[in-house]
Amino acid sequence: SSGAGAVNAGTTDESIFVDININNCTFSDNYSEGTTAGAQLGWGPSEVFISNSTFENNNSYKCAPFRIYTDFEIDSCVINNNYSESYAGGGAIFGPSTGFIKNSIFSNNSVDESNPNGNTGGLLIGDSVNVDIINCTFVNNTSIETGGLTTSGSSNTNIINSIFSGNTPDEIGVYYWNESCPAIEIDFSLISGGIESVYFDTSTCNINWGENNIDADPLFCDPDSGDFSLAEGSPCIGTGQDGVNIGALGIGCEALSSDETPSL
Repeated sequence: SSGAGAVNAGTTDESIFVDININNCTFSDNYSEGTTAGAQLGWGPSEVFISNSTFENNNSYKCAPFRIYTDFEIDSCVINNNYSESYAGGGAIFGPSTGFIKNSIFSNNSVDESNPNGNTGGLLIGDSVNVDIINCTFVNNTSIETGGLTTSGSSNTNIINSIFSGNTPDEIGVYYWNESCPAIEIDFSLISGGIESVYFDTSTCNINWGENNIDADPLFCDPDSGDFSLAEGSPCIGTGQDGVNIGALGIGCEALSSDETPSL
């Protein structure tokens, strides 16, 4: 498509309200020369619910797997191996909107690294978005600017019990936009490289860095095969808020031997 590749759902009628529900679905191998290869959701008066769904191998000019424009809930989804020529390889959310993303994995998504507008390999949080990111895993996403997650403008992002690891060149990006700095709070999360792995495009902006964050190898069971569950002995086990595990998945294998343990 020259617009949305698979699904384009919303309304231009301001007198009605649309509930958009996507559950147990797979968006795969869609292509778009325009806004998104997968799903463009929630323009006009509407609310978006996505659960237990997979977005993989989608390719577009902008924001390959999805673009969301309104209030939203994303739960237990996998966003993997999507490619975009610009903006966001793993999807984008624009405001004004409020919602949460939980128990979800953003992995191996990328943006053309030669494109100066390649904001993030993973997820882009746009201006005027309020989002809680809970028990999510961002791993091995790449772009020329930020690897895992980009926040911008007057957005408000709260990250808890989540993993950011192996994203290139930085785990998280904070961008000044429309004369505003995003508000971002991170706690009870594993951020490989610590606060030094957070990129700021201006010294004007900052973040609220919690004292319970961890800088360590998460010890995934088999990341090369896409298994991002935790090996026994992982620093993510029981170290989240109220003693829960950090990341989207629980324990999936026995402790790794010294030969199996990847080095940072």
